[in-house]
Amino acid sequence: MLEEKAYTIQEMRELLKTDAKKQGIERMLQRKNIEYSVEGWGENNVFTLKKVPPMLKFIAFCKKEFNLAPQTDFTRLRNFFYYYLDDENFRNLPDTIKSERMGENDMPLSRQTIGHYEQYLYREYYFCPDYTNFKYYLTH
Repeated sequence: MLEEKAYTIQEMRELLKTDAKKQGIERMLQRKNIEYSVEGWGENNVFTLKKVPPMLKFIAFCKKEFNLAPQTDFTRLRNFFYYYLDDENFRNLPDTIKSERMGENDMPLSRQTIGHYEQYLYREYYFCPDYTNFKYYLTH
């Protein structure tokens, strides 16, 4: 996961899963809207990441924890997790109503997608439908 610190060019290649040179890595960082600076020459390049967007951190977390494909719509997933973990009433609604509620906020989800997203949470024990033992999470 990319953090706001200094990385050697080899570390950047490992994190980005590429064998690109300096210019290729710079293009990747620009596409991801990461603010950075580069010092050094050739294989001695040091990339200092100054600002990593929060959404990239969420995407890295989801890929690592839930083993999600890169094609996943992470904005919709983030919004669903927000409603699901923050609103106890939302959790207890039927999937059709959840789908309508998400559609009201310009983030429509099908009932099948909602079921898949819930399974991610159940499988990794972020949410368990056990009504005797409670854990509370706060989303930001």
